[in-house]
Amino acid sequence: MMASARIAAHFREQIRSGALRPGERLPPVRELARRWRVALATASRAIAVLKQEGLVRAEPRVGTIVAARSRARTDPELTPESIVRAAITIADVEGLDAVSMRSVAGALGAPAMSLYRHVPSKDELLLAMIDACFAELPEHAPSGAWRADLGAAMRAQWKLHRAHPWLVRALSITRPQMLPNGMRFAESVLRPLDGLGLDPGEMMRTYLVLMSFVRGVAIGVDAELEAEATSGMTNDEWIAQREPSFAAALEGSSYPTLARMIAAPRLDVELDAVFELGLARLLDGIDAMLRAPSRVMLAPVMGSRGRPYRTFVIDGIEVLVGRADEDNDHLTFHVAKKRDLWLHVGGGTPGSHVVVRSPERGDPPDAVVERAAQLAAWYSKARGAPRVEVHVCRVSDVSKPKGAPAGKVEIKRFSKRKVTPTRGDAEGDD
Repeated sequence: MMASARIAAHFREQIRSGALRPGERLPPVRELARRWRVALATASRAIAVLKQEGLVRAEPRVGTIVAARSRARTDPELTPESIVRAAITIADVEGLDAVSMRSVAGALGAPAMSLYRHVPSKDELLLAMIDACFAELPEHAPSGAWRADLGAAMRAQWKLHRAHPWLVRALSITRPQMLPNGMRFAESVLRPLDGLGLDPGEMMRTYLVLMSFVRGVAIGVDAELEAEATSGMTNDEWIAQREPSFAAALEGSSYPTLARMIAAPRLDVELDAVFELGLARLLDGIDAMLRAPSRVMLAPVMGSRGRPYRTFVIDGIEVLVGRADEDNDHLTFHVAKKRDLWLHVGGGTPGSHVVVRSPERGDPPDAVVERAAQLAAWYSKARGAPRVEVHVCRVSDVSKPKGAPAGKVEIKRFSKRKVTPTRGDAEGDD
């Protein structure tokens, strides 16, 4: 009898005799291979046979467990999608090392060579697995606030690593895999960084720092599952077993700070808490970088000299300031969106049209509108006054009277603000 058949027969008898009851967990593939002194592929084949017979099933983040009731399973039709999904299930339950063309074929009840008609190689299978996982990420409509959008993208990636711990080993930062769904996710991270005044190199480095942070914390998830599979103990059980040796090592005054931290009540070192703390500090760092004196109001390309309007970034939100009369018309009626805010000095005083980009939901923060009003006052004939009235409305409330000269508009309803004219620092300011 082959080794895989002997292993399968052993557990089949335990399940049928009631020694292993529904819901109970079988040893991980690595543990089976060690106990029975067989290769991982052999242990995987044994589990695959039991799955095909309906005696066991894979439970993500738990392992292989005894099924509720035994029933035969019909062989599925092989497709690239079914092969990739089976491979992901094996990786989720047993780890990436357990994935092979043979183990996937065993899980599907098919000859190993039949997989090659659908997937050229194991390397191609791994790429398809990665891309299928990234396809699980939901589409997030941009909110217009860079911090919220980056936070949503990073939390989505963290949840993905939680669901598929093996991804941390499969993904490469230095040699990125060009996969459609992976690139879609990269776009969702880079998009909020665009328009903040960062040059392409700074954008890419910021992107890599964010990705490396999530990946770095996720290594702990994969390592913990590996340790649990190898030792058979949870993290809490492992720590409890070693508490006496920890206490002995911390006795005396050699490590007083470490000893005080470990002894602190309700010490939260769960990876989710570590992730949230690190993400918040990273976003704070990006915010500080954008607010630095040399970058607070740095303009991207469309704000450079010779363009029809200046571009500012205030707390991650674009503020556009027209130049000449014709440019003001172009900005208001061709560039601005209906939901954007529109600002202009009151009292019939000539000045630039100012547009504040509105998020998909809600309005720009009041601090951004206040700063935009200061810009509207500065880029007007009233810039020398100590306080200037500025009118604020939606772009949808702005209209062009028939036959009116360039720059001349009418507004239906508006609010008023009194501000001190304050210059920005856009590239190409006159």
